Amino acid sequence: MLNAQRLSKRFGMIQAVNDVGFTIESGTVCGFLGPNGAGKTTTLRMIAGLLMPDSGSISIDGLDVQKDWRLVRRRIGYLPESAPCYPEMRVQEYLEFRARVFMGRLDRAVIDRSLEACQLGPVRRRLVGQLSKGYRQRVGLAATLVHAPDVLILDEPTVGLDPNQVMIVRDLVKEFSSGGTVLFSSHLLGEIEAVCDHLVLVDQGRLIASGPVEWFRKHVAGSGQYQLEVDDPSAARCLGGIEGIGSIQVDQVEEGWHTIMIYSEHEDDLRETIARRLASEGILARQIVRSEPSLEMLFQNLTSRDAR
Repeated sequence: MLNAQRLSKRFGMIQAVNDVGFTIESGTVCGFLGPNGAGKTTTLRMIAGLLMPDSGSISIDGLDVQKDWRLVRRRIGYLPESAPCYPEMRVQEYLEFRARVFMGRLDRAVIDRSLEACQLGPVRRRLVGQLSKGYRQRVGLAATLVHAPDVLILDEPTVGLDPNQVMIVRDLVKEFSSGGTVLFSSHLLGEIEAVCDHLVLVDQGRLIASGPVEWFRKHVAGSGQYQLEVDDPSAARCLGGIEGIGSIQVDQVEEGWHTIMIYSEHEDDLRETIARRLASEGILARQIVRSEPSLEMLFQNLTSRDAR
């Protein structure tokens, strides 16, 4: 279990992190979300033990990251956005070096498993500096796994990867979470949605919300969204009075028909209510589709609220 309590960090006049705290249970993949400059990387570096917080505490399975660092560092695997690899080393050589640093010994079976998990077998004897960015990222990921950590901290791990490589990372994260904890930061909300079951959202250095993905969808993002195609854009005005309807956006999709996006905070299905209201106004609808709220919708709602 990872427990962060009231973390704060200032750089000169800039308050990068301000009183952030959350708990992540073992076996959880937690998405760490926030706009650029929200304090995500600073928080991850403090959790990884690379940056000292000005105040607050971090523990992993009851061990304090600052006070018990020698014990904690073997429990953490940290991959920053730019994988820190030595370009003059060969892939296998670099993984062996990392294993000796963290484990004090070399276990070739562990090296082979890391190479296989990240599908690096074909390049194991190549120089890291000669690899593509995607391969270097995978080498960095393999290096975080060689000492079998309990907590995996990934800062933008899919940057520079092609779709097939993204799938490799996604599968690794899911497999790792069966016995460990993953803290996964990414701007690709589709990736977060595909692998995470818990979310922590920060903005301007502060914690905005933390909880299971389903809790966010129900209590934060609203209960759903509706896409309508109507023959009259004034439909937005008459639908605005329906209880539970939040924001409404109107776009023209083709001549004579308009697409209306409705974001609802109501738990019930509003399609029949919407259809009846449109019919009473003489507005024709050729489509009313309901869908669950996405992480994109959640992210926009929360960060726009905070900005206001």
